[in-house]
Amino acid sequence: MTRGSHLPQTARTQIKICGLTRGEDVHAAVEAGADLLGFIHVPKSKRFVDVDQIECLLQLVPDHVASVVVVQNAAEETLDMLRDRLRFKWIQFHGDEDVDVVRRYRGYKAQAIYLDRDLDEPLAKLDPGAPFNLLDSAVAGASGGTGLTFNWSLLAEWPGNLMVAGGLTPDNVGELIRSYAPWGVDVAGGVEAAPGVKDPQKIQAFIQAVRDAEVACD
Repeated sequence: MTRGSHLPQTARTQIKICGLTRGEDVHAAVEAGADLLGFIHVPKSKRFVDVDQIECLLQLVPDHVASVVVVQNAAEETLDMLRDRLRFKWIQFHGDEDVDVVRRYRGYKAQAIYLDRDLDEPLAKLDPGAPFNLLDSAVAGASGGTGLTFNWSLLAEWPGNLMVAGGLTPDNVGELIRSYAPWGVDVAGGVEAAPGVKDPQKIQAFIQAVRDAEVACD
């Protein structure tokens, strides 16, 4: 199954380890083979890291791994500061930002998939011009970190590149890859010992599960 309409059929699933707060966890994710690393600059998040911390952590990321800074409804002054000060590839917008803001800051948008709403609604909000769109399960009052999966059948309705988040673990990510072959997968809590503290064995198991499932799809 093709992993996204803009990628060749042989392309690997992109794996993002998100919510990194410690240097040792950055090293563990890189060594395990992660493609993207996420650093959350959202004050209310349990995995929040300030700009000084992000700057230090980014120094540990090799050039072949993409760095992502996650924001939510940040002021443009903050976005300017992040762009000017930090070395990263993308900003992940996880709030109510307009598409013009997302594009202006070379980012991509996370679309909350509310588990009690019509599945047709989120598709209309995705940006076909983005490098990819992120789908993340959500419940009322929260837009991420639910630990719950949404109905993955939604993936079959969108022709562009989709990254899937929400409730992924080493135990269920293989099923997602074999059934829908998304462009990418994004995990935070599913590879943690505690919020913001990654478990190296879980990171390795998660990435191995993705690669094993890819082989099964070939």
